[in-house]
Amino acid sequence: MKKTLATLMALAMILALAACGGKSEPSAGNEKDSTGNTPAPAETYTFSIGMNSVEGDVPYYLAEFFKQAMEEKGGSAVEVNLYPGGQMGGDAELTENVMAGSLDFYCGNISNTVPYVTAGAVLDEHWGFDDLAHFRRFIDSDFMDELNNEYKKSNIRIAAVCEVGMRHLLSNKKIEALEDMAGLKVRVMQNKYHIAAWEALGAAPTPMDWGEVYVGLQQKMIDGVEQPYFFICSSKLYEVQDYMLETNHIAQPAALFMSEKVYQGLPAEIQALIDECSEIATQKTRETTDSMMADRLQEIKDHGVEVSQVTPELLAEMRERVAPATELIKQDVGEEFFNAYAAARDATR
Repeated sequence: MKKTLATLMALAMILALAACGGKSEPSAGNEKDSTGNTPAPAETYTFSIGMNSVEGDVPYYLAEFFKQAMEEKGGSAVEVNLYPGGQMGGDAELTENVMAGSLDFYCGNISNTVPYVTAGAVLDEHWGFDDLAHFRRFIDSDFMDELNNEYKKSNIRIAAVCEVGMRHLLSNKKIEALEDMAGLKVRVMQNKYHIAAWEALGAAPTPMDWGEVYVGLQQKMIDGVEQPYFFICSSKLYEVQDYMLETNHIAQPAALFMSEKVYQGLPAEIQALIDECSEIATQKTRETTDSMMADRLQEIKDHGVEVSQVTPELLAEMRERVAPATELIKQDVGEEFFNAYAAARDATR
């Protein structure tokens, strides 16, 4: 019985060390440091970041810069592993695993988490922000602390957040008036606020997994897609579409989500390290995207896509049409929370 109990206890220890955000204690051995002394055993913390994004996407940059900062500042005590391209599942599965504490981090779009944290829907407001500079000021406002508190109630911590870019409409026909959108099959994420907005514009919003979009456009299963420059370029969507209308309808954020359960189970010094490295990753990602934004637009043009601007008249008409979708957001998140969001949005214009 004692032998069996000891075996079970050993197995439990192994499983605990292998768990998400786990730590291990390597033996000191006989290795010497640069002074000739034998270093004391140190705990090692290993973290995993899952994402659908691939190299070249802004969420990938955010995760990569976080990994670099953590491993540089944490030394041998910290290891961060990236799993891009959906290796650990789709956005829904990644979100659920972070909530459960079985995955340390998920890097992706806040809109993908809205089915689990309704408060995030405020960032699905169409034409809520004038431009990317406005959105950056908003992200740096105190309102993001309020939003983070809402996420923590679902066991998700927004560790870092930055701007991906404004979303635009890429299509197989030129859009010059609302009538041109009638019945246009636009790929959207599975998000009821996005669906409601595109329905209000007269289009036929079509939810589709991101990995299927290129083929969907190529085989005419869908007529268009709305994305920022970076995602258009990383997926080479300009190869299968001819027109882009710069609608600027949503300012898209990339966020590094962490399991609140994992975070609270870490010692204070590792929590502080995560907080510091999240800030570093945000700033480095911003510097990178700022330097590449114009190049990404030029890349789209260089591949033969005709890029046009929304006229003031068309913009006013589209804003008016999507007002019911905004009311739906307000209804779902609650008037008090929506008003707090709107106040921060307007104060940062």
